[in-house]
Amino acid sequence: MFDSEPEHFVGLLRSCYLPLVPIRLAESTSKVENAPEATELHNAGVKFKAAGTSSCLLDIIFADGVLKIPTIIIDDLTESLYRNIIVFEQCHCSDKNFLHYIRLLSCFIRSPADADLLIRSGIFVNNLGNVEDVSKLFNSICKEVIFGRRFYCQRLSESLQAYCNTPWNRWKAVLRRDYFHNPWSVASVVAALLLLILTFIQAICSILAL
Repeated sequence: MFDSEPEHFVGLLRSCYLPLVPIRLAESTSKVENAPEATELHNAGVKFKAAGTSSCLLDIIFADGVLKIPTIIIDDLTESLYRNIIVFEQCHCSDKNFLHYIRLLSCFIRSPADADLLIRSGIFVNNLGNVEDVSKLFNSICKEVIFGRRFYCQRLSESLQAYCNTPWNRWKAVLRRDYFHNPWSVASVVAALLLLILTFIQAICSILAL
């Protein structure tokens, strides 16, 4: 029902966001893995990039440490629109692709800092107001919603979690953020390394001269 030609205005709105061909998901026997929040991903070195205004919100790609998400506009109508689509999808659609998308975003946005990160990355165009309002929107929109054991973004979530759990990725992120974020920092690190090397050489020469 409503999986082919939209027969309801909300169904028509929903079809504008999703793939033309509905995605069928098999029942999962493993635990559904939620994606890490945006700030955790950022601290692990993941770079957020707006993928432009894609015709499908599910065109989310993670490769080489870069997470590309289609740009969306957040305004006063967003919450009511999303809630109506979710209710419509749960009542009339066998696939729950829009709900999977909202679930993923709610994983990314668990605090105002997460929302601010996506706004600064250009993924969210915030016409709603402050970042707290954006955070509250995604924190509340999935409350009392039953997700089930199917998740379209399961593999993406697992890949992001694995990236965060890799220590080397976090070390690289710390180096870039704390020591290589501008030319002066790079120069300071290089100077410190040169001084350390020269000190070591001087110590070796002193020992050999004894």
